Amino acid sequence: MDLPQESSWVSGGRCCWACGDPPLCQREAFVAFGQTVIASDVDGSAPGIQTDVHVRTSLQEGDRVTLEVVAPDGSTLSVVERPVAADGSAVFARVSVPAPRVTLRATGRGVCGVGHDELTVDVLRTPAAATSSSSR
Repeated sequence: MDLPQESSWVSGGRCCWACGDPPLCQREAFVAFGQTVIASDVDGSAPGIQTDVHVRTSLQEGDRVTLEVVAPDGSTLSVVERPVAADGSAVFARVSVPAPRVTLRATGRGVCGVGHDELTVDVLRTPAAATSSSSR
């Protein structure tokens, strides 16, 4: 296949550009968590502790990020998926997490590849969280 000199083709058809267009994938895919501790309950009326989990990525808008919430014993508590926003972020609202510690695993998949991050964070019981869970 003869392509003009300013064109490029990546095997598998994942990226193609021509006429001076920049490559679609400027770097490898990455996924990173935004927090290192969970210190507040964003939904005091729900049992347990809920938090908003913020993930940064290099993925394209509309690509998908999967969040897995893992208990200290290694069991999976929940798995949720969200699309990536235009700024590369994905927000998982009101995710239930166990105290005193939880492992969060995020995997992003898109045109530019797969990125993964895993983080074990402390879940601090705030007075509001303790009150709301003990009143049930």
